[in-house]
Amino acid sequence: LSLKRAIALVLFLVGFKLIWDNVGGAFAQVGKQLAIALLALSVGNLVGALLHFQHGANFLGRKAAERFNHARTQNTASASDAILTVSLLYASNPIGIIGPIHEGLSGDWRILLAKAALDGLATLGFVGICGWPVILSGIAGLAYQSILWLAAHSLLLPYLPDRNLIDAIGVTSGFILISSALVALDLRKVALANFIPALFFAPLLTAWWR
Repeated sequence: LSLKRAIALVLFLVGFKLIWDNVGGAFAQVGKQLAIALLALSVGNLVGALLHFQHGANFLGRKAAERFNHARTQNTASASDAILTVSLLYASNPIGIIGPIHEGLSGDWRILLAKAALDGLATLGFVGICGWPVILSGIAGLAYQSILWLAAHSLLLPYLPDRNLIDAIGVTSGFILISSALVALDLRKVALANFIPALFFAPLLTAWWR
């Protein structure tokens, strides 16, 4: 329970700091930035639900759980099974997608740092059941996050010349992390993966609502 509270606290603090750092100006301007982020989350959640993003994340999570339970029952697991199981678990976490996209666009690494800390704690828990090969799953995680970072930095950033557009992504990411904290504490069920499209709607709405 204390570990879950620690994870939730980290997610909340990083999320709050992201919002704080990416809003600014007069009171009306701050209110407008927050409204844009919340609107982006609403539209993004609708699009994510239509595209079944959360269903995809749940599918990966179930596959990881099945492999994990099998390894625990048999009290053994091959190196490849252990690596695949933990890799699936990491891939099912939306923060692993939001973090590299946000860092690729803004250069802000705090979400990735929070994700790395969470993955490290989870890996230590899996070592006792699946063995030390699970550490190698970090290589797979690093690979797919690097691809997302490169795509955001090379393909999206050139089309975001205005700093306000990037700030909108930071504010939106902050709200998603705070939602993740609520999920970690079991206070609210939130389909976090459905919020991923909000990262793309935030700069569009900012450009439109000037």
